[in-house]
Amino acid sequence: MSGFGLLAGAIKNSQTDRFRLLTEGIAARGTDGLTSAVVGEVGLFHAKFATTPEAEREVQPRKHVSRSWWLVSDARIDNRNELSSILVGKVEQPLDTDADFLLASYERWGSGLVDHIVGDFGFAIWDDESRTVIVARDPMGIRPVFWAVGEDESFVVSSTISATLKASALTATPDLVYLAEHAEFESIATDRSPWAEVHRLPGGHILTLQDGKPLVRRYWAPPLASRDVSVDVAAAEIRRLFYQAVECRLRSNTTVAIEVSGGFDSTSVAAAAVDLVGGRRLRASGMVFPGMRCDETEYIDAASEHLGLHIRKIDATAAAPFDFHATVGVSLDVPPLPDTQYASRMNQAAAADGCRVVLTGLGGDQVLQGNPGAVPGILVRAGHPILAFSFVRSSGLSRLASARKLGRLIGRHAVRSQPNGWLARSLAASRGIRAKDSDEQATYSAAALLAVGRPVAPPRAGFTGIWAETREERAAQYLGSAAWFVELWDRTTAAVPIESRHPFTDIRLVEYVLSLSEQVVAHGMDHRGLHRKVMGHSLPTAVLRRTSKAEFSEPWHRAALVVAELLETQGAFDRPDVCAVIDVQAVRAATTRIEEDLSLCENTWPWWGAVSVAAWLSWAKDDGG
Repeated sequence: MSGFGLLAGAIKNSQTDRFRLLTEGIAARGTDGLTSAVVGEVGLFHAKFATTPEAEREVQPRKHVSRSWWLVSDARIDNRNELSSILVGKVEQPLDTDADFLLASYERWGSGLVDHIVGDFGFAIWDDESRTVIVARDPMGIRPVFWAVGEDESFVVSSTISATLKASALTATPDLVYLAEHAEFESIATDRSPWAEVHRLPGGHILTLQDGKPLVRRYWAPPLASRDVSVDVAAAEIRRLFYQAVECRLRSNTTVAIEVSGGFDSTSVAAAAVDLVGGRRLRASGMVFPGMRCDETEYIDAASEHLGLHIRKIDATAAAPFDFHATVGVSLDVPPLPDTQYASRMNQAAAADGCRVVLTGLGGDQVLQGNPGAVPGILVRAGHPILAFSFVRSSGLSRLASARKLGRLIGRHAVRSQPNGWLARSLAASRGIRAKDSDEQATYSAAALLAVGRPVAPPRAGFTGIWAETREERAAQYLGSAAWFVELWDRTTAAVPIESRHPFTDIRLVEYVLSLSEQVVAHGMDHRGLHRKVMGHSLPTAVLRRTSKAEFSEPWHRAALVVAELLETQGAFDRPDVCAVIDVQAVRAATTRIEEDLSLCENTWPWWGAVSVAAWLSWAKDDGG
């Protein structure tokens, strides 16, 4: 993780001030020093945070050895060996640091370099010879990249929203569509930010600026061709790719930390890391919630014993209430999530141990979680009723039980997929009556908490797509929700600072799994069936037997209640900009009810989203947004 920025265009008299604003805006992402270069009317800036041996000797902005090409980046290149075999003897640029590999790839392929590099990256190249700026972001959007065009036609790109906004000298205007979608916990538009003037470069996209005109195009998209392989073949290849992904992310100049919750994803990351480098070279920690339903101590202990890995248990309930505000205050680029207060304690503990890198299980829910309930219907519609029956029987049921279950699954799927059918209408009506009769449901619906008359964005895939029914839906859901959460997580780690890495977002693994049929992914009528097949020999029995995740609503909402109370005392709920996005009276009523009975909180995520947006609008403005 590092910070980078580039400012180009008609900046003359205001150059010094805007350079300073851009540098200050990226400084929190790099504690190893700020460096810059001015090439004509273009300023390039870098805030270094070295997390690999090569990065320690890297100096940016980086100039090509013989050409007038300049680079600033936040990048970790994972296919260095592959690139070396192609580039050695064909380029002038030495192949040493990751910045060198990017410049050498640009020398070989021009803007087509993005089709050849693998890793987590965001970068900007100033080609002084062709007077062109090239900006790109990795396919999964792990490293943040934002851009804006100023009123004086200047162009700004950087790693943070705040730096981009301030250096462009634009008046800050909240993007109400973005904020309203965030309050609903929908999949946020990948090209927007909380500020209307600042654009997010989506993952898998490249921007070219020539003659002052920015052109954004997609260079990567999920694979569409289906891969016809057996479960055994798929499991073996996924295991190989997953271990490769973990190994790439273990490349560090310090001991690597791992966040272990006791779930499938984080425990799989820890198991692979232990197999690759041994437990003594790792630092692991997990959050525990003594006395609460969501406490996962037994699973963390099982993982620790099975892997021979000491996992430090951090009592999340001891987190100070104002840790939330202090942590988020470092970077108010996006509205915070409720687990920020707790996750920051693990990051802080890892940094105190001297770690600069932390591995997480983020992304596993999306890429390796199937929808077994949809598979029989898919097979029947495709004209394969016998295969559908065999798929249901693979869960170990008798013939009669399998036939009954197949009938129920097909019927349930038909109801969900035929909204105009009489049965679907009847069920929807009954649900509506129950919701109307329930004050809890009526109070905490997203519609009840958002202000009437807000701008409406075109519909897009939301987070409810966990149970996708096709590869296309799974890909859309993955790219929408996983990338969104990863970017929010980046803000949490940047505040420490520490670099978060996520093996399940490795593009080679993602491409392979997304090409598999739902029958393979939902192996054995189990939404984690393929995952169990891949990592079954590496995970403890207690984890393998898990059928559900812990419900963290209660602690998350305890944190949210503290934030809501703080906002109330600060008068945030009386601000016009807050009232334009959320229904303040509905939020206040929901807050009162949750304070009285925390058992209601499992249905109140829209309430948290509304509080989150109110916090962002209040604190971002107060901090000079």
